[in-house]
Amino acid sequence: MKKRHLLMLLPGLLVVAAVLRPGDKGAPHNPSFSALNSLLRAEAPGKNVALLDRGQLKKNAALLRAGVDPGIQIRLVSKSLPSLPLLGDLMDQLHTDRLMVFSEPYLEGVLGHFGSRVDILMGKPLPAAAVGRLARQYDLSRVCWLIDSEARLLEFLALEGPPLKIGLEIDVGLRRGGFPSPELLRPVLQRIQAQPERVKLSAVMGYDGHVEHALPLISSADGEFLAVHQRYGAMLAEMERAGVATKDLVLDSGGSSTWWRYAPGAKVAVNEISVGSAFVLPAHFAASERFGLRPALWLAAPVLKRLSPKLPFVEAAGGLLAAWDPNFAVHYFLLGGGWPADVASPSGLSRHFLWDSGPPVQNLLPNQPLLTGAESTGLEVGDFV
Repeated sequence: MKKRHLLMLLPGLLVVAAVLRPGDKGAPHNPSFSALNSLLRAEAPGKNVALLDRGQLKKNAALLRAGVDPGIQIRLVSKSLPSLPLLGDLMDQLHTDRLMVFSEPYLEGVLGHFGSRVDILMGKPLPAAAVGRLARQYDLSRVCWLIDSEARLLEFLALEGPPLKIGLEIDVGLRRGGFPSPELLRPVLQRIQAQPERVKLSAVMGYDGHVEHALPLISSADGEFLAVHQRYGAMLAEMERAGVATKDLVLDSGGSSTWWRYAPGAKVAVNEISVGSAFVLPAHFAASERFGLRPALWLAAPVLKRLSPKLPFVEAAGGLLAAWDPNFAVHYFLLGGGWPADVASPSGLSRHFLWDSGPPVQNLLPNQPLLTGAESTGLEVGDFV
């Protein structure tokens, strides 16, 4: 293309660039976040902070409890609420002593802090060897161990000591293990009934975490939730035929994505649901906002550096990009980050597409990530994101 043709095109390209030029998306902290920023600058300068809004937490807990059938108990999921004082506060508010625990170290923490005042249902199977390690230090009489296969049951039956409480993990559609059919329960129930001096059946757990991810054209969340409880009911019917009084068992399901489906009058097969994340409402559980729940947990990181827009190898590109898009005018490096989280405040901050290429190569260094923003964000070194 000749030089004069290029010159003829240039005005048109400039017009297109001007028309497509992004607007300024930045804004300073709103009054609520501004107050938090001032508090953190005064009380936790230069620290990464996890900030719990205890007032909102109490509101979320009250709304959730009121939204679930009163005949259904709530069990707190400890892995999603990883603070022993927080668990204690919620247990008091919800009048429950029921916890779900997922790992041996956290089980140690819960037993060491609460002792035998809590009723514990394991949320996943642990190796039988864990029982021996824990039994030397803790009272395990209120721990219900999860059994997902006949082979694991045999491991627990071989343990010495007092009889153990066990729960059966059943597969109600999640396909994450557990007993998949009533037929496969029969030999397991026979073994349990044959050795009452070793194990006592106390619970059934069938998690419904897949329901809200139903694939369009294949299923629906409503239809799958109904199917979950039909499968659950078929398992319980088999247990009844084997002589198990299921009305005396803990029958657990539910979760932070489905708690609202257990509303008063819901026709379900269970008498308990386990909930954790919904109380603090991280972004991937935001669907619960339609029931009045609001985020109650924030991660705050101070601005470590406030720099002009320069990039390695192509320093001029940073300035040119900022001249066209005001949202790239400032480079903010944070003290910490790399969390799977969205920036809530101030508005208009984003990860730099040239700096952070994303998976499989991840250049967002967790100890000093880069966010870009407009001058209108008003952030200075020491302010919090």
